[in-house]
Amino acid sequence: MNKEKISTEVTFFLTGFAFSSWAALVPFARNHTQLSDGSLGLTLLSLGVGSVIAMPAAGSAISRFGCRSVIMSGLFFVIILLPFLASATSFLSLIVRLFIFGAGIGTVDAAMNVQGVMVEKKLGRPLLSGFHALYSFGGVVGAGAMALMFSVALAPTIAALVVSALMLFAAIWIFPSLHGAKGEANDDPLFVLPHGIVWLLGGICFATFLSEGAALDWSGVFLSSNRHFEVKNAGWGYVVFASLMTMARLSGNSLIRKFGLRKVVLGSSLCAAAGWVLLIIVPLQLVSLISLGLIGFGCANIAPAAYSAVGQQQKMPVHLAISAITTLGYAGVLLGPALIGAIANASNLQVAFCALAVVLMLVCATSAIFPPSSHTNDNHQKT
Repeated sequence: MNKEKISTEVTFFLTGFAFSSWAALVPFARNHTQLSDGSLGLTLLSLGVGSVIAMPAAGSAISRFGCRSVIMSGLFFVIILLPFLASATSFLSLIVRLFIFGAGIGTVDAAMNVQGVMVEKKLGRPLLSGFHALYSFGGVVGAGAMALMFSVALAPTIAALVVSALMLFAAIWIFPSLHGAKGEANDDPLFVLPHGIVWLLGGICFATFLSEGAALDWSGVFLSSNRHFEVKNAGWGYVVFASLMTMARLSGNSLIRKFGLRKVVLGSSLCAAAGWVLLIIVPLQLVSLISLGLIGFGCANIAPAAYSAVGQQQKMPVHLAISAITTLGYAGVLLGPALIGAIANASNLQVAFCALAVVLMLVCATSAIFPPSSHTNDNHQKT
């Protein structure tokens, strides 16, 4: 097998692994710092700000130093900061640590997608959906590993140190095989405003990733505070979410080939919206886990469908359009949890989750903008 492909898959896996490990630490961080929902939302905002600031900076760094150096730099900060997130005892210390951790995540996220595009072009076949499935699988493994360590009474800081050690060994292993050359488009702008249908596709990515970010950062808090899960078991909600998302992404290509982009987005958004509604109205622990699974299954293939639709539009060059909707999408997953915290602080988490269901129904209503079929192969090769 191609070594660059394997190293790219591992990078996507590690990013999901690290992000979900933080998700499992959120209830502990909240207890240590005694934060309200609104204050917790502000700390989560610092993670998003760090990531969004780092993404365009990473793009510039890739053109100078190549993907390998940028990925390893980002992983360094992620590996170092993760154990310190579990031990934060004040609002300010958690904000600073999350900002640096978020910058590391954003750096790796931007660089690994460029790496993925380079490998895809080199091998001449679609690979990005599989790479993103590995990100989801990393989320499953990370959340599951943390939950298992908590279940045997391992302290959060020790559990985070175990995760960081595993990530360090993996990073050392993949280092030689990562793409070391400079980026191909040094004169392209770091960010360009979307035009026409790309605005809508970017908004759909934002809405979908908003739900993903809410599940990542708030499902554990909701299960422990509203559904009477023990804090050490609250991370299983994200395990269910990420597991169903991974399953859906692994089958996504075949679903899109069979039913077309439009029907997949329509059905997926309805499924995710139903999951949020079910989570709100049925106060049973088992139903709560099933609801999070429905949300994960529903959100899984909306963004990949949006990327496919971008490849078929004519309003913008494809690579610039993808850059634009990626930034909008990740603004949702990284900044969205802070919005959830603000709504929850003004009312409660049920109202915040209801807003997510409404947003996903808007995605359902706009599914008609997607082409009915999935004739993306030619366009994909051009990107």
